[in-house]
Amino acid sequence: MTTTTTDRLLVALSLALASCATTPTDTKSLDLEGAEHAGAGVAVGEAPAIEPDDWDGLEAALQGEGLVGWMHASVPEAGLFVFTYRKPGDFFAYVDLPLAPTKESYAALAELSRHDEVRLYGSFVGNGASKPHVRVSKVELVEAYASAYETPAYARELSLPEGLLEETEIVAKVHAVGGEGSVLVLEWQDAVVPVRVSRPELVNDLWRNDKVRVAVAPAPYPGKPAHWLLDTEAAQPLELLERVAEHHGEPTTLRGRLVLFPKSPQIIFDIYALQVEDADGIRRNYTLVNFEDMDAFEAIRGRLGEIWAASPEAAVNGRNKLVKPGLELEVQGILNVVSPAQANPQLLLDSPDSIRVLGDAP
Repeated sequence: MTTTTTDRLLVALSLALASCATTPTDTKSLDLEGAEHAGAGVAVGEAPAIEPDDWDGLEAALQGEGLVGWMHASVPEAGLFVFTYRKPGDFFAYVDLPLAPTKESYAALAELSRHDEVRLYGSFVGNGASKPHVRVSKVELVEAYASAYETPAYARELSLPEGLLEETEIVAKVHAVGGEGSVLVLEWQDAVVPVRVSRPELVNDLWRNDKVRVAVAPAPYPGKPAHWLLDTEAAQPLELLERVAEHHGEPTTLRGRLVLFPKSPQIIFDIYALQVEDADGIRRNYTLVNFEDMDAFEAIRGRLGEIWAASPEAAVNGRNKLVKPGLELEVQGILNVVSPAQANPQLLLDSPDSIRVLGDAP
């Protein structure tokens, strides 16, 4: 059988699409962006195939030969470390585990970066959290992640945890809902903050990237990473301001900055997105794709790559992506949001003609 370019792209696309699948074969329901879990690498070799909800099995590995996975987040100044374990051979089966460093492991964790492959040792902490936390006794670097693009140091906008302590009401973007509604994770400014929830019915219907107004209070523990409490004594603890999927399936024209998610252990080729910021500072990244025609998708990616490379502006580190703030586009497409956990909304483009560069950019 002859393998064509389109065949190869179909294979690549099937690997790049992941975390939000309702079924692994329905490409329109899969998440292309990959900033969180899509297409993540899969540790194989001699690693045991532990199910991600087999807590006894995971802890046995942590206490024995170590658990191999990838750093999902490493923010030393905030005391925030998250590790992703993925079942060998099946990147659809994964769990994100918050890490609680010890004095012995903190320095090593602080040296790690997102996407680094590591071997983790420790045990689960009985702290009453909705998701088990790992008390890390030791961590070993298996393979450091190296981006193909020059990546400047990340300049944090918000001082942590000080920037969170005085807030009583915020407008934010939903990052995740977990623990059957007992925890709501919000993106506020450039921080990702867990919120403890005593009334799950207030958050269970939320989708990732929904825009909400939330009444909050600082949680008494832990000091790092800082948590909020959902203030259920407020007149309106939570208000849904805008559903990300409200206009799913409708044609739209959006203007925003060009964003690049570089190839990584989570995605097997560069993915481009349009970052749209509203009057409240809420930023959504719309990945620019075509699921129907792989040749068209290759042409779209090629055109976006040309635009990115031709712009003389230096890219800014956007935490899990690169952004050129002055490189603005107008893009026409169909809005596609099909899963509550979808990392980013998508714009389905017909062709490179759906893209228009604004201003003096190429």
